[in-house]
Amino acid sequence: MHISHIAIWTTRLEELRNFYITYFNGTSNEKYINPKKGFESYFISFDQGFASLEIMQRQDITTPALKDCLGLAHFSFSVGSKEAVLEL
Repeated sequence: MHISHIAIWTTRLEELRNFYITYFNGTSNEKYINPKKGFESYFISFDQGFASLEIMQRQDITTPALKDCLGLAHFSFSVGSKEAVLEL
């Protein structure tokens, strides 16, 4: 079992992407955009064997109450297959 990725909510998507690319030597995929939900994200990959980072932004997270939800969103674990998940 290993951590597949860690997800973080942000209001500064492009700046955060550039930070991890510049200072952690990450590589980024093309931006994923879901216009219906106002959702945008990038996956930042690092050296092989390390978990990737998903940075996410939504247009409706603008009020101070919702901004309290920024930061760490979830960890994604991988065990290799659906069967392995069911076995666990």
